[in-house]
This record gives sequence, C-alpha cells and structure tokens, in this order.
Amino acid sequence: MSDKRSVSPRTLYLATIGAALACAGAALWVAADADRKAVDVVYANSSAADQVRLVLPETTDKATECRRYRQTDATTGITTDLVELINGEYKVVTYYPSAFPVIATEKVFYRDATIDARAAADNSGCAYFVKNSRSVADLISGARVKFEAQRDPTGKFPLWERSYNDQGKLTSAASFVVVDAEKKVGGVKTDSYDLAGTTTYTVLKNLKGELVSDTLYREDGTRKIVRIGGEGTKGSFEYQHFAADGNKRVLDEKRSYGVYGVTFYYDDGVTKRLEARRFPTLNVVTVFWPNGKQALTANLIDGGRRQEIVTFDKDGKQVLEQIFQVVDGKLQLESAAPMVGESYRYYKRLYYKAGVVVKVEEYPDFKPYSNTKRVLELGADGRITSDRMELPGNEKPKTTTYAAGQGPVYQVPASYLVRPDVPEPKELDKYDVSDEVTHMGMH
Repeated sequence: MSDKRSVSPRTLYLATIGAALACAGAALWVAADADRKAVDVVYANSSAADQVRLVLPETTDKATECRRYRQTDATTGITTDLVELINGEYKVVTYYPSAFPVIATEKVFYRDATIDARAAADNSGCAYFVKNSRSVADLISGARVKFEAQRDPTGKFPLWERSYNDQGKLTSAASFVVVDAEKKVGGVKTDSYDLAGTTTYTVLKNLKGELVSDTLYREDGTRKIVRIGGEGTKGSFEYQHFAADGNKRVLDEKRSYGVYGVTFYYDDGVTKRLEARRFPTLNVVTVFWPNGKQALTANLIDGGRRQEIVTFDKDGKQVLEQIFQVVDGKLQLESAAPMVGESYRYYKRLYYKAGVVVKVEEYPDFKPYSNTKRVLELGADGRITSDRMELPGNEKPKTTTYAAGQGPVYQVPASYLVRPDVPEPKELDKYDVSDEVTHMGMH
C-alpha cells in the first residue's frame, strides 16, 4: 500500500489503473497473505480489541510504511488496517467483507503530537515503534484528515477521492463519472480548489489514465481554457479559449503532426467567424457569414506565391473561383471561373495576363473537361481573334478567325480582377510545421 498524501492527477489515475487489476489478482493476493509473518498483539485495554494481527515491515510498503495493525470485526466482517507511516502520519484502510481483500475506503491523517506514539527525535519513527495500546477510534479521534477515498465494491475504480490542507480546507476532489455514455466508458474527474473554495483546475481522464480534457479557471471561477485530449500524440493538443463569462468560446487552437489551426467565433460564442490552418506548404483560410455559411475559402500555397480563392453567396453557394500567382514579384490574377448550379461546377474559365483576358474556355453543358468545349482567343483590345468549338467523338473542331480589331468584344466583369480580402491571423505563425510530413503527403 502506498501513501496517498495528495490527489495529483498522475497518482490518482495510476491508482485507478492498479485498482482495475484488483479482481484478477485477488487470488494471488490471498495466497501471498497466507505466508505473511504475523504475531498476536494484546491491547492493554482489552475492550478496545481482543487481538489484532501485526503485519511486519517486510510485508509492507517499506518506502512509506512502518507497520500495520489488522483487525476484523466479528459482527460486520469488515477488516480494518491501521497503518503507521514513516513520516509520522496514519492511514486507515477498510476492506469490503468478502473472500477477497478488496479495499473499500482509505483515510490518511496529518501527523499530530497527540496521536503520534513514536519518539519525536526520529522523524522516521520506525526505530522507536511502540505497540500502541489505543484503539483505531482513539487514535484518529480529533485527527485532521489529509486524504480520503472510497472505491466501488469491485475495487476496480474509486467512487470518489478528496484531499485537504492542514487547516481542513478541501483542496481537491475526484469522482467517477461517465466519459462517453454511448460507449458506456467511465473516467475520473478531479477538481482543485483555492482557499476560498473556488475551483481553479479540473482534469478528466479515462480509466486508462489518458487525458480526456482539463480546464483552467480564472480567479472568479469562470472557465478560461479547456484542453481536449492531447496525450495520444506527442505535440498534439486542442485548446478552447473562453470569454470572461466562461461560457462563450472566442478561440480554438488545434495542433497535430503537420498541422496547426485556429478558429475564431462571433460574439455568440457558437458560430464560427474565421478558421485558419497551417500545413507544411499550405495555409487554408475559411471565412464564414454570421449565419454560419461559408463566405470565402482560400488556399495560400508556397507562402502565398499561389493563391486559390473561392467566394460564396450568403446561402453558402460558390460564386467565383480566382487563382492568383506571383509573376515578376507581383501578385497577379491567373484565372477566374464563375460557378453556377447545385454541383458548384464552373461553366467557363477566363485566363489573364497582366490583368487582361487572353483566353476563355466555355462549357455549354456546364461540365468542365467535357467533350464539348468552346475556346476563345482574345487580343489586347478585348476582341475575339479565334473562336474554336471542340466537339465530341471524331468530329473536327469548328474554328472561326477574325482579323485584328474585327472580332466581337468579349464582355468581362471588372470584379473578376478584384482579390477578396483574405484575413491571415497572426496566431497562425505560432507553430512552424514546415518540416513535418502530413497525411496529405505534403512536405
């Protein structure tokens, strides 16, 4: 038995894992107990206890314990251990009345001169161990509880655990909770408190000891940051940042190998306003309308040297795709494609050079890359110089050519040249993932 003097997450959940093995190893525990060295110790006050078994040091946890008094109540069948610890504290352990020694409760008490029967000259106490003539009830009467816990009847997990400071103030409390109701998965939730009793930190782990989430609170007890998961992959995490009210989310951060992303919310704390993700050679930015529909998405490739931007109407339907490319150190429009229909496919693409349309590809059946395609070549004056219709099958293309300045003018909306505003949050530069290979196969 180890001394649980605090409810740190690691200690709590390592204990939980060990408890889960209690049933499987119970038979071995009993067999080993049969070989323990035991002596009969008679209390001076026979009314307190007729006989107890003293478990000698070689059978205890030598790192923390001096000895144990073990006593079984003949009426209830409940076995109780009084454990004298090396640091001068006491621990009381009770077991469920069964054929197997399954721990029911544990309590650790602060060291106190009024209940410490060992010589104060030796902090270990073990060298001056005295066979105490008082009952367990006498020893713990008025003592200050440092830690207490209760396990379920199987001993597999703690129902609850609590820790107190030396003034009797609750510093942390843990309890068994349902982590995933659908999968019927349980876990342990631990809350930490300040001296005023305000929650300062909460951690939730499953019964394997893996982090499900933890929460950091402000001084007034409102949520500040919630972390989701984070122990499965090195360097992976997900943070949720909350507004001053502790309820509305203002920012999410998500990090895994090869990607780091941030999400900002509108004032309601629910609707996404901006989402940005950073990959090794690509940044992806998505802007949302207040109704939650996409307003814009942009792929910023190779540090923004190539930009693929799609805009949407307020119903979330794609309106226009624009591709910009850095040419001679200047970002220029390379092509634009208006989109229609529920399939969101473009029905034509316009190719630009130095801000002027030089070629247009049109698809009469609204299907890009179909066998029917109209290709227009344009001069610098915006007039068509060649009109070629590519037909399905083995039919030869039909081409019409115009002399310079004689062809019809091709009307192009000036708005196609305008690059939409693409916000790039500075938070995206928080992590450099350029050297990380992602599942997308990028370097």
